[in-house]
Amino acid sequence: MLKIKVKERTHQTIAVISKYLCILGFIGAVGFFGYTMVQNYRQATTILNDAQIIDAELMLTDVTFEKGRKGRTKSVYEFTYSYEADGQAFAQSFTTSESNADKYVDATTIPVAYAKSNPALSGKLNQLEKNSSLGSLSWRGLVAFLGLMFLAAVIHGLITGVIFVNRDDPENQS
Repeated sequence: MLKIKVKERTHQTIAVISKYLCILGFIGAVGFFGYTMVQNYRQATTILNDAQIIDAELMLTDVTFEKGRKGRTKSVYEFTYSYEADGQAFAQSFTTSESNADKYVDATTIPVAYAKSNPALSGKLNQLEKNSSLGSLSWRGLVAFLGLMFLAAVIHGLITGVIFVNRDDPENQS
């Protein structure tokens, strides 16, 4: 692995800079995930407060295969559901991984909720219910917060303990 030996004073400077950059990255990521969660919650509650629940037609639109490491392939399925409201036809698409696509491949319809006041706003019913639940939202937010905190600590540790090492430290003399 890449190891850059630096003087003790330089290592201390790098550690301080790394700490503040990791804190800023952590705050930015928490802000982004928090904003996204609030937007999903607002959209889900908007739809479910004025909901019309229907079974929409479901079609498999596309399957994309991506080659991974060691010959593995990853499949991404794109589905489109369509419904009619107030004499207008609406369609929305969503993607899912191969492991989650099994429940949609054989299905011809899917439960969908759309807002009566704006039929263009729609979503899969189970996803909307999950996004509108404050308990689920809080749990996912807590897990994301702790995960981002752990990620920031690991990145800081890699920068200060693995990539940039103190050349004056007798522990690193090997």
